[in-house]
Amino acid sequence: MLLLKANGKFIDTLPLKGLIAQQECNADFVTIELDRYYRSLDLSKFQFVMRSVTESGAETQVILERTELSSVIHLLWRIDRSFTAESGKLLLELIGYRYLNTEVDYTQTLPDYVLRYQLPPIEVRGLIKGNHELEESDLDNSVITMIQFKEALVNLQENMTTQVNQIQELQDRIKIIVLTQEEYDAIENPDENQQILYIIKN
Repeated sequence: MLLLKANGKFIDTLPLKGLIAQQECNADFVTIELDRYYRSLDLSKFQFVMRSVTESGAETQVILERTELSSVIHLLWRIDRSFTAESGKLLLELIGYRYLNTEVDYTQTLPDYVLRYQLPPIEVRGLIKGNHELEESDLDNSVITMIQFKEALVNLQENMTTQVNQIQELQDRIKIIVLTQEEYDAIENPDENQQILYIIKN
């Protein structure tokens, strides 16, 4: 879980860079930490809303869960589909508000206190796109090519093994003698039919 800390009424969104992708839902949870008191206001009595606006102008508002600690308040922002429906730049604003009279009609009455926190825009990564679907014939050809490659590799390995064995058998049958030219010349009537390999050394 990511943690963003407010500095006054500014919240840096740099930790969210490259994190959010289009059509993701509840993949990332962000905790926003606020000082419990802003000037003389006790923010534990406030409700908080995360508001966003896409490049096309689509707007979303979600009430954040609040946890009150001794000196700070934690707000939980679940990044659901309402924030990732479109790719591109996403403008953000955290709004805190409070009604002194809890029995008023909230839809008809403006709150008594409103705080607006500034957050730099974030970028929602778009979906990767192709220009056509791979045809079944292409898939079949790819499978055939892979099978042929594997068969060729097996045949090559078998041929190499056979050649190594033949060389080993030849080495076992041939007697190798290393000698000088004088020693070779001194051999009387060397039997050329014998499987002997003479190696003349300098």
